[in-house]
Amino acid sequence: MLMILLPIAQAYAVHRMGLVTLTHTPSPMKFLGELLGRPAHEEAMLVMPVGYPEQGAMVPNIHRKSLDEIAVFFEEELRLGE
Repeated sequence: MLMILLPIAQAYAVHRMGLVTLTHTPSPMKFLGELLGRPAHEEAMLVMPVGYPEQGAMVPNIHRKSLDEIAVFFEEELRLGE
């Protein structure tokens, strides 16, 4: 649970300082470890760029699709190994 809440807390702290951030998950992320000289066993999962917003910048009003718009449900039971 901490792994999920940490980016939220960081975004809140950044916002309180008058800065803005967003979450970015580039794929593949391997370049980041190479760029920062990190060991192969460490793997980045999230990038949070931080900066000052442009004057007059607005957050778009994004409509979230309902579950029915993005999901397909199957009634049959899935049997593995058949």
